[in-house]
Amino acid sequence: SAAGRKAPGTLKQERAAVVALEGYMRPRVLEDVTPEMLEHWLSHRKSEGKKPPTMNRQLRVIKLMMRKAEAWKLADPQDWRSVKKAKEAPGKILFYSAAELQRLAANSKGTWRTIVLLGARAGLRRGEIHWLAWEDVDLGRARLHVCTKDGWVPKDSEQRWVNIPPDLAAYLKELPRDGRWVLGAERPSLVVMTAYMKKVLRRNGLQGNIHTMRHTFASHLVIAGRSLKEIAELLGHSTTATTEIYAHLAPESKANAVSALPVLKLP
Repeated sequence: SAAGRKAPGTLKQERAAVVALEGYMRPRVLEDVTPEMLEHWLSHRKSEGKKPPTMNRQLRVIKLMMRKAEAWKLADPQDWRSVKKAKEAPGKILFYSAAELQRLAANSKGTWRTIVLLGARAGLRRGEIHWLAWEDVDLGRARLHVCTKDGWVPKDSEQRWVNIPPDLAAYLKELPRDGRWVLGAERPSLVVMTAYMKKVLRRNGLQGNIHTMRHTFASHLVIAGRSLKEIAELLGHSTTATTEIYAHLAPESKANAVSALPVLKLP
């Protein structure tokens, strides 16, 4: 049943993670998979020359599977957070400037403008945008609820409230309510969303994809001086470790910290 709800690329990655784990040690029962075993597995993968992004992607898959098994009472709970990710070299984060985002939003129409705004002004992932329902929109408190639906579960099974800025709240208030979904009764599939949005971006002279909107949301908040903890909560990151990829966008924070030192009167 999961295969029918997930994109082919996602299923391919999940199967690759299971194959990699079984290649190291084929578990006989679920209890054979433990945090300690995963740590040894990561060390083994590193010795094989696997790159940290690949290791971390597969680790996330196995952790999520085990948490699902625990939720379904198929295995006893274990401390999966104790298994730390492999360190990755910081890469350049692609995001849109305020002017680029303004141009993109102005030149996008209908559903595609909604996708741009939900990504860049609320930090929602592609699946979260697709599954956002009107009952998840609380305009009175200017916030959105990312939560489980029949047929879909948020990443890492985490649910959260996301506060939204006045411009997005005003846009949603005026948006016609065509059916249950914010994207409309005839909302595009995830595959169509991905493919067509790339065309929209190219027409506006921009690189990236739907996820770049989420990077834009986080990057603009960091540049505005918001803390990584705040941003992690809005993005749905369990810790600030993932959010730290944006930290380099706020170099002035170090200068601000130093300016707080007491002033010395030197002779």
